[in-house]
Amino acid sequence: MKVRLAIFLLAISFCSLAQAQDAVADVKAVNATFETALKQGDVQALDRLLTPQFVWIHGTGSLMSRDQLLQTSAKGPRYSSVKDEEVQVTVYGDSAVLTERSSRQYPTASAPFLSRFTIVYVKHDGSWRVASMHSSQLQPNGEPLPLDRVMPPGSTQQPTAKKN
Repeated sequence: MKVRLAIFLLAISFCSLAQAQDAVADVKAVNATFETALKQGDVQALDRLLTPQFVWIHGTGSLMSRDQLLQTSAKGPRYSSVKDEEVQVTVYGDSAVLTERSSRQYPTASAPFLSRFTIVYVKHDGSWRVASMHSSQLQPNGEPLPLDRVMPPGSTQQPTAKKN
């Protein structure tokens, strides 16, 4: 009886691991489709891939809604090149967080720029869709911006939340 229980539990563990690996592969595939649609300005594909509540939080702090991204994409290709690296996916049931480092170039730019992205995927009606995205620009050498460029002058540590 104990052997059967152990075999049963082991089988469940392998099934769960296989499902998680499948979900990671599915999210990576959807992300590749999303990146291609974003690069090419494919409004129809973006319309299918974005949740109604989608928001893109840019490194500047500005927000871009789903409708704004679709309107911008309708004007034509957003990027002339996109190269993603260091793609990592963590699945949490019906949601997933993807992080990546990316080199992108605007059609009118002379050189690419580097960014890090965090993209939140949710399973919506059985399909993975983009719920939110955050981008942070990196220096041309690929390093993060120095803290003195993103923190108030004179700050020596991360800001802390105010206590009530």
